[in-house]
Amino acid sequence: MNYDQVMEVKTMANKCRTIAIINLICGIVSSIYLAYKLGVEVDIDYRGDLDYDRNWLLTMCIFAGGCFATYMIFVIFVSIAEILDNTSLITSIESTTNSTLNKLENEGRKDDLKKNNGWRCPGCNKINPDYIETCSCGEGKRP
Repeated sequence: MNYDQVMEVKTMANKCRTIAIINLICGIVSSIYLAYKLGVEVDIDYRGDLDYDRNWLLTMCIFAGGCFATYMIFVIFVSIAEILDNTSLITSIESTTNSTLNKLENEGRKDDLKKNNGWRCPGCNKINPDYIETCSCGEGKRP
């Protein structure tokens, strides 16, 4: 990854964190409001008047459910931000590992070539034993 790509990923991670915090604050406030508005029971008395009674169990369940849903969304956004932060690290580790493996593979091929009196295919760089006249890719052995 080049510098511009790394900075773009970091910016996306920061945006995810900002969205997560805004979601958490708005979700808790909304849960309080919904619990306040929906946590009442309305009864009509014998004169036809409305009687509002707070159902505390319903109020607390609405509040807890709203907070739980808000927290789940918060965790998802923070997890995405962490993944984005670690993307550049993973990419650098992958490129280092690939270059190390390529070096080891080339050293191993040179040793195999010397040991077996083999030949290297000009088409695919595969090491073939000396008694093989045509590589698996179709290229023939050149003198």
